[in-house]
Amino acid sequence: MGLAERVTQTMLDAGFDTVLARRTLSAISNIAFTAANVAILKEQHGIYPHESELGIALSEATGNEFPALRQVLASVENEESGGFEFELNLAITGLEHALAESAK
Repeated sequence: MGLAERVTQTMLDAGFDTVLARRTLSAISNIAFTAANVAILKEQHGIYPHESELGIALSEATGNEFPALRQVLASVENEESGGFEFELNLAITGLEHALAESAK
């Protein structure tokens, strides 16, 4: 609760209204929870279940269907960590935009 209070107060002090502050706290919490969940599942199973399910679905499709999804799934094995940082930076960029728009 202490961290949530500090983050929320920081957002309010920065000019976020209470609705945007609440939504932001929820979104950032979801990003953190999902990143932790993915890390645990990958550690336990070696692959995130959605990747496995996508692989199964693609193996049942014809070879020329879904080339973009095949390319993306093939790159997962070589992808370094950084998904959490990417999602957090994406959220921060969106929040900066939302704050600027609310100031107009």
